[in-house]
Amino acid sequence: PIGSSPLRGRRILFVEDGPDNRRLVCFHLKLAGATVETAENGRIGHDAAMAAAGMGTPFDLVFMDMQMPEMDGYAATSLLRSEGYRSPIVALTAHAMNGDREKCIAAGCDDYITKPIDRDILLRTASRWVGGAGLDGTNPMAVAAAA
Repeated sequence: PIGSSPLRGRRILFVEDGPDNRRLVCFHLKLAGATVETAENGRIGHDAAMAAAGMGTPFDLVFMDMQMPEMDGYAATSLLRSEGYRSPIVALTAHAMNGDREKCIAAGCDDYITKPIDRDILLRTASRWVGGAGLDGTNPMAVAAAA
């Protein structure tokens, strides 16, 4: 039930250039209780994330597509991290080849999921990052703060 969802009341930024993926992911996240804002490229996503953080209301989580026009997810994530952005960023990519996860992590992403997007994996990943239990069972925010 939505009332017990770890996503209830959480603010998520979904950065993705594909309108169909934006609609689908927003539907699943909103159904789980999250408030979702979208951006269609890395530049707009970067600006939205920094504006929210600057107002003292940072997003609880950012999902970042890595392949986008104007500014891709690698550049946007690197720029956010270089400017001190602390909220978790999860990469979304159609690339599932060896080294892709490491490339996303090296750019500053905290986690990585592949397309096509599986609803259960999307919601589990979002819940893990906003709920305080990371991939290794530690609090991902504490790990990020210590890095």
